[in-house]
Amino acid sequence: MKQPGRNDPCPCGSGLKYKKCCIETDAARAASASLPSRRSDPGSRGPAAAIGDRLLERKEKVAFRTRGSRPLGSPKEILDSYERIAAKVAALPPPPPGHVRVFRGQTRDFGVMLASGLRGEGSPRDAVFRAYTHALAQNMMSALGVEGRSTTSEIWRLWAQAISQHYGPGSEFLDVTHSLNVALWFALHKSKTQDILNVTGQQGPFDPVADIVSRETWTGYIKSDEANGWLYVFDVPKWSGGAHPKHGELIDLGEAPAVFASSARIRAQSACLIHGARAIDEGDLSAFYKCEPIAVAMTAIECEGPKLSIEALFPPPCEDDWYARFLALPYAPRMDGRGRLKYDHALEVSHYLYDQAEPREDVRRRLIAIVPHFAFPTAIEMLSEKADLNMNYNIKNATPIVLESPLSAVLPFGHSNMWNHMVLAADIDDSVKFFDVEGEARGYVDLRNVFIEFSLLEKIGWEKLETPRQRTEVLRGVWMTKEGQEFTLHLVYHNFEVRSEAKEDVWPPRVEQGIRIVGPFICEVDQETRRFKFATARANAPEDLLEALERPLFCTLMVLRELSDNMKVSAIPMLTHKKRDGSHAFVVTFRDAAARLVKLHDAVAGSGWCFVKTRKSNEAFFKPEELVGGFAFDSRVDWPDCDKNELDRRMAEEIDKAKSSLGLK
Repeated sequence: MKQPGRNDPCPCGSGLKYKKCCIETDAARAASASLPSRRSDPGSRGPAAAIGDRLLERKEKVAFRTRGSRPLGSPKEILDSYERIAAKVAALPPPPPGHVRVFRGQTRDFGVMLASGLRGEGSPRDAVFRAYTHALAQNMMSALGVEGRSTTSEIWRLWAQAISQHYGPGSEFLDVTHSLNVALWFALHKSKTQDILNVTGQQGPFDPVADIVSRETWTGYIKSDEANGWLYVFDVPKWSGGAHPKHGELIDLGEAPAVFASSARIRAQSACLIHGARAIDEGDLSAFYKCEPIAVAMTAIECEGPKLSIEALFPPPCEDDWYARFLALPYAPRMDGRGRLKYDHALEVSHYLYDQAEPREDVRRRLIAIVPHFAFPTAIEMLSEKADLNMNYNIKNATPIVLESPLSAVLPFGHSNMWNHMVLAADIDDSVKFFDVEGEARGYVDLRNVFIEFSLLEKIGWEKLETPRQRTEVLRGVWMTKEGQEFTLHLVYHNFEVRSEAKEDVWPPRVEQGIRIVGPFICEVDQETRRFKFATARANAPEDLLEALERPLFCTLMVLRELSDNMKVSAIPMLTHKKRDGSHAFVVTFRDAAARLVKLHDAVAGSGWCFVKTRKSNEAFFKPEELVGGFAFDSRVDWPDCDKNELDRRMAEEIDKAKSSLGLK
């Protein structure tokens, strides 16, 4: 690879200039020899079979800004045996009251200690990760019968985010361990990555339409070739388990609710996390070191007792239900930074190059591809001759809108009193601008006729497709047309049924699948009840269909409102409280557009797809990034019965006050 210039972007991907990132550490390693290439594993073509013979192996490279006066890579003393290392740790003063001692091992010392999510500017897929862990926590609470109070939900979301980090995506939490042995293993072993070209699909000959070709990065570990490794000793306060953890507080995953603490990887690594807050020392946790980083010789014996290995520290999915859960998340479409269509894992899940072939194959065969990749073309084929009930719109002309985050899974249930239906049905523009990946407006798209592609992450439990006779149904999309405040709705479902048992020699299990479309339904708000009413072409919709209709409708309307530029009151209150006298107190927010449409420009996939992105950060849209304003008020009626005109009046008053304070008319 060509040597980057001082002012070029650092090749590690941090987003920093090379001179401010890895130039010093690379200079110290200039004499190191590159690793030899390694052929990818052979094997039968299952849902994910390697078709590349040899692809790039590269050394671990992490971007840090160096700070402080301690020279990097020049230890005063290198400890060359486990006995000396253990004795040095044992001689340290005990942790202060309320603090816990934990360890971390690294092959290189960077002068700072940052969690992976705080290195550089983060990943554009971070919002998808946050949304999925939110949905995962809600699903688990519901399945286990845990009461969904706001504080409990927040704590469970934190546990879900913490455990998810151990299987792939980075966050503001730093991985540490209670085990000195585990930390030493990571100090003496470096990660290596191998890019493997994969084909994912059903068994049989290559299908250029149905099969997904993707480049997957697999991670392995080998003995480090550095002069020495580094051991870090932390004494940190323990998180109370109540409010969000503070900078430097320890989240002990072994003390999480049983569903999280049962993770085989968490147990194998005695894993825990330290929270790093970007607002404090830019997230640097080195202030919590108990002593200077300890240099350990590569010749040191890293542990006493059973020998550690990648299989022992990262149990394969057949031994780790959590790893199996994350690997089973299907491949999903996304837009890359150049506006092109990519298919890859819905979350950035790590794939491990185990030393043994059997666990490597165990990872490969669990990868899932869903066909069709988009539901919209299939819906066009099935409904192409069918207009909506108003006969004004055809699905062929619908604006296809793609959601990358699981929005409906994290919204209130349709029958919840957290929705104001009158507000939700209003303030939707007939058309909005669409943008390119550079942020330039390129034209307008129609919002009166849309097809919403829901994220495959809406479904929790994809790993169940390995279970014989398992049936599941996933909402793939909604075709909705709008005429004033009357909406016509078609729901597009994808059905799966596992018909054969998953065996070593028969993989993947035979799954029958198909698309079914339900509708049309006419939806409008009843002015007397202030609630949506649903009807078919001939009669009112059955009661048992209401929840199935409300949630996708409400999610679709919420997205369209967030795309609309006009100032509007949120359909969901920020805070709500019922007083002893039976009255209600609300805090309500208002804002203009929180999201925008970025249109795909891909010669192969076409250019009609519009991805919903946040307005400022251009991440996959999950929730509004900021608010314009808000107001508090008391009411004798509950939120769904609050009058929209009155809410608009209060919003206008707040806007006038803000303008007056700024001297504006």
